[in-house]
Amino acid sequence: MSCELMVFDPIKAPVDKTSFMSWYGEQTKWSEDHSYSGIKVSLEALQRFYEELVLTFPSMNVDDDVLKRWKKRERIID
Repeated sequence: MSCELMVFDPIKAPVDKTSFMSWYGEQTKWSEDHSYSGIKVSLEALQRFYEELVLTFPSMNVDDDVLKRWKKRERIID
């Protein structure tokens, strides 16, 4: 089983539902020139959140450097 999460900077997202859904539609179009699974283009706070999240819920679709850091942290925790 899997689930999808959308994590975003609340300062950048509209508050009312109609505007939010329009903004969401624009955010989910992939017109940028970078990998879908890369986190380096995200805000630093979102990168930190993601790296903490994958400690508990490992992603099956991450960049190799993220996976290496996760494996390194797991060895430290063990």
